Amino acid sequence: MLDDTSTPAKRKRVTVAIHVVKRKMDTADYCIEGKEHVCLVERKGSAREITKNLLTARDRARFERELVRLREETANPVLLMEGWPSQLLEDTEASLAVDSLIRTLSLYGTELLLVPASNIRQRRAAGEWVARLLINRAIHD
Repeated sequence: MLDDTSTPAKRKRVTVAIHVVKRKMDTADYCIEGKEHVCLVERKGSAREITKNLLTARDRARFERELVRLREETANPVLLMEGWPSQLLEDTEASLAVDSLIRTLSLYGTELLLVPASNIRQRRAAGEWVARLLINRAIHD
């Protein structure tokens, strides 16, 4: 991680050790314990999942309730979607979900983070990206 406590010319990299605790959360999938009010990340694993969440009435109502809880519980709600933007645009039904997703996230004040995660290297990078996002939001709380 970047140590931004010094001037730009003297900034350096610092190593951060992370202790991961796996537990069920009522809202979201990822957070920094004790900093839930700062940032929560809800994960969706595929274009298929987000399409189902947006284009079926029962699942859409549940998805919107998730977004309401996110917005109520944190200052910075984030939706992490695993996949490539092209995956959403290649499939006809998923492409319909894109506009719905953008509008819905805007309505509920939720940031979208799209990350590829089709292999172990990409999943590790996605995990690091989420950790950095959470840490940096917590630092500036």
